[in-house]
Parts: sequence; C-alpha cells; structure tokens
Amino acid sequence: MTVSDDPVLAFVHSAKALPIEDASIIALLRQAGWGERRAYAAIAAYYEGQLGARVPQRGSRARSAREAFLYIISFITLGVWACALGHFLFAIIDHQFPDLNRPLDHVESLREAVSWDVASIIVAFPIYLLSMWKIADVIGRRPEAVESKARITLTYAALVIATIIVVSDLVFFLATLLRGGLTLPFGLKSAVAILIAGAIFWYYVGTVQHEAP
Repeated sequence: MTVSDDPVLAFVHSAKALPIEDASIIALLRQAGWGERRAYAAIAAYYEGQLGARVPQRGSRARSAREAFLYIISFITLGVWACALGHFLFAIIDHQFPDLNRPLDHVESLREAVSWDVASIIVAFPIYLLSMWKIADVIGRRPEAVESKARITLTYAALVIATIIVVSDLVFFLATLLRGGLTLPFGLKSAVAILIAGAIFWYYVGTVQHEAP
C-alpha cells in the first residue's frame, strides 16, 4: 500500500516532515478516532520506509499462545459462573414459588439445589477476574494486544451466545404470554436469563466499541 492510499500513513509522513514528535502524532490520530494500534502501525511503517528495514518482532508465537490461553480461560470461566449464577437464582425462585403439583419426595432442599452452583461460582468467578486482570495488564503494556485473534474470536463468540440467549428467551416469554401460560416464576426466570445474558452482551459490546481502531 502506497502513502497516497493510506490517509493515516500520509498524515504521518506530512507530520514528520515538519517535524512533529511521534507522541504528538499518535495523540492527534487518537483524537481523530483512530486506534492506538493503527497509529503505531503507521509510525512503524514510516520508519521502515526511511530505514529500509522492518521492525523486528520478538517472541510473537509464545506471547500469542499465552494470550490465547488467558482469553480461553476467561471465556470458559465466564460460561461456568454465569450458568451457575442463573441456576442459583432459578433455584431460589423455585424455592420461593414451589410447584404445588410436584410430589414432596421429589422436592430438593434449597441447600441441595444450590450447592453445585455456589461451588462453581466460588471457584470460577475469581479465576475469571484474575484472567481478565491479566488481560488488562497485557493490553496496558502492549495496546496492540487488543487485535489478538483469540480475543476477537472469543469476544464475538460471547456476543453471539448472549444474543441467542436473549432473543430466544424473549421469544419464549412472548409465546408463553400469548398462550396465556405466563406465571410469576416463569416471568422471574425469564428476567434472570435476560439480565445475565444482557449484562454479558453489554460488557463485551462496550469493550469492542472502546478498543475498536
């Protein structure tokens, strides 16, 4: 790609001709809406053209593998604690609004019903927070890490799954309402599913919008 084909690279060439410091160029590009990675890439392309040599990459494979591991762990633990939280709240709803048609000998105590959920949340949620903290630390040190393939893939996978859950639950809720079978426990469970999936969707959409180049 030539300088005339890339407006960011063209701006960098014009700015360096004055000359303007790299930090000021990056700040101006970011203020104009360009991502930090995009700005650094244009700066690197400028120097590569001036020097006739590419910027050396160090430890990219091992680093990518470590980052992919963090993203996969965060995605798995997110699914574990989110599902456990949903089932935990479902159990509380069932306990507060018991099904009168269900035989008493088949009714679990609340403690039995939520034991696995509580254990899953206690184990998975701290691991999720730790992995997200490590990811934030990596991005803070290397802003270009936001473009990791593992990050992009798993972020959009979380968005797709959350969207499917929200849309499916809304459709099921409306269909039940139209059939006249809506009950308070069912409505509360639908609200729980929508709130959890919606919160996950909102969080990951926010990260995509905030870090988009």
